[in-house]
Amino acid sequence: MNVTQPAINELVTMDISDAVARYYEEEKDIKGLRITGTALNGNFSRMGFSKVVFDHCRLSGCDFSNSDFIDVVFDSCDLSGCRFREGYFQRVRFEQVKAVGAGFGESVFKNLGIKESNFSYCSFAKSKFERASITGELHDASFAECQLKSFEFENADLTRADFFKTPLKGQDLRSCRIDGIIVSDSLSELRGAVVDLYQAAALAAKLGIEIK
Repeated sequence: MNVTQPAINELVTMDISDAVARYYEEEKDIKGLRITGTALNGNFSRMGFSKVVFDHCRLSGCDFSNSDFIDVVFDSCDLSGCRFREGYFQRVRFEQVKAVGAGFGESVFKNLGIKESNFSYCSFAKSKFERASITGELHDASFAECQLKSFEFENADLTRADFFKTPLKGQDLRSCRIDGIIVSDSLSELRGAVVDLYQAAALAAKLGIEIK
């Protein structure tokens, strides 16, 4: 699936500390910046980011709750343990990002791309996705009670991922690892999903069905 790419043209390079200081001084969204090579930990909740590239930044443990990200790229960043709860993401791309244990619960995603990244143990619970393409490590991640529209996983490790009460109808999971996937006892979330023979046999075992 081709998701709409962030609309980013010429950017001014700036350290994130200077960008945040300017935000609080001018009370304006952070816009039109390339933020590079920064290690920072802090509270950036309720901020707005527009046409911003985070390039090789280490922001582990930062709080971005209730923030807006529009036309934003995270490139080769460490976002492990960051909090993005109740965020709004439109035309956002994560490339070669480490975001282990980050929290994105109750967020809205429109035109999301996650490529070759590690989002293991992340929580996207109760989020809404409209047009998204995701590859990479997502083992033990939570997509419980999510709404997925025009959404695809490709070559994703979904081992032990939680999809409780998230319909997967129309999802092609054949290129993904789904060992130990968490769904309801009836497997109703998987109704209409596409799996291969080996995946089907593993899922059947959850229902106590033996395939010979």
